[in-house]
Amino acid sequence: MPARKNARILATMLAEAPSVKLCLSIILMISAGLSLALDFVPPSSEWLWCRLGFCRADQLHTAPSYKPAQPALTDLRLALRLDSANPYRWAEYGIALDERGDHPAAQPFFNRATELGAATPPVLMVAANHYLMDNQPDRALALGRRVLSLTADFDELLFATYGQLGRPLPDLLGTAIPAARRPAVAWLKWLLPRAPEPDLVATWRWLRERGFADDAVAGSLVQELWNRHSCRQGAQLWAEWLGPQRGDYLRPELLSNRRFAALPRPSPFDWTIEPAPSLVIARPDSRQWTFDGSKNPSYGLESSSDPSKNLSSGPQSTSAASQNLPYGLQLTFDGSENLSYGGLRQMAAVAPGLYRFSAVVESDRLTTNQGLSFHIFDSAVPARLNAATPIVLGTTPRHTVEVVFRVSAPVCGVVVQLERHPSEKFDNKIAGSFTIHEVSLRPLP
Repeated sequence: MPARKNARILATMLAEAPSVKLCLSIILMISAGLSLALDFVPPSSEWLWCRLGFCRADQLHTAPSYKPAQPALTDLRLALRLDSANPYRWAEYGIALDERGDHPAAQPFFNRATELGAATPPVLMVAANHYLMDNQPDRALALGRRVLSLTADFDELLFATYGQLGRPLPDLLGTAIPAARRPAVAWLKWLLPRAPEPDLVATWRWLRERGFADDAVAGSLVQELWNRHSCRQGAQLWAEWLGPQRGDYLRPELLSNRRFAALPRPSPFDWTIEPAPSLVIARPDSRQWTFDGSKNPSYGLESSSDPSKNLSSGPQSTSAASQNLPYGLQLTFDGSENLSYGGLRQMAAVAPGLYRFSAVVESDRLTTNQGLSFHIFDSAVPARLNAATPIVLGTTPRHTVEVVFRVSAPVCGVVVQLERHPSEKFDNKIAGSFTIHEVSLRPLP
């Protein structure tokens, strides 16, 4: 009997199976439709539908479903009474009042907090935030200036806030930006990719007047101007920075440090010198400054102070005595590599017109069929300008190589680069030396 009963139950279930499948399919389709509908109306995790598990996790709000309770004023008042010399207790009470929208009542607490924590940047920051919310920007800027004088930890936050205030940026100098080197330089560096050129130049002049500028800061500014295709303005600022050491730069020479008399400064308008494993670069008169494969590319000196305040004639003097000094640059190849090289270069600002580049050079036993030449090209679109001096090979006495080229708009800057291309010959490893005594780039009438 039990077996016969079970058989009847099984037969009944099989007979009703299509109906059961149909019901399940309908239920699943309804659930899927409702779930998709929630994509158009983002649900709350508190909805009954979501509590029953019909909401996908990606449909729920990302914000927490709870709101942290605000601290009770009675507790904060007790903490303040027990530790009244602590500026954080005063600031906490002021924050609590600000969160309740009672800004006038909060102000005395922030005033007291800044008195007790005059050298405590976090306290000064929350007080500055209160003054901004309470429409007292001048007091906020004064506290920001004090924070910048104390630490660099809040530079990014404060600078971003200053940028959103809508005030003329030069007006912030000396008010929101303290007259101190570290924050002033940090402010200019923050402005470089963000501010318009007049604001950059005004900030630079403010720094320089106060003795905060150096080679690195000047180089960063003129590099940014170069990147913005303000080539001639950048070159003029660099010439002003060099002062007496500019020599004949922009008068009329368009290259600075033409005889390698000074260590290159970090600027597009001075020489970039990059080493290679098979190459040693040094002054012919001395190995005082040398670039070889064992060193990283370096300018060799820490950033110097304002060179325009140097009253001497400077290394770029064109007097007869200076012309007899053994300046120049020597590149010595050790014969171990089929070197591809383009690591000696300088940028020059130009206008449409005709130009002559020349270099006084000599060589000693330069091997292979690929020697060295100077390549002049447009810094923005190299295909727009392509000029080169004749290649120097073997042993040659001191002589001049040159090329005349024409610049057309919209070119504003060119790169002068010493190059050696790899040889395709079997005997292709370059050895020997190449000496540059002087270079020149001048406009032609």
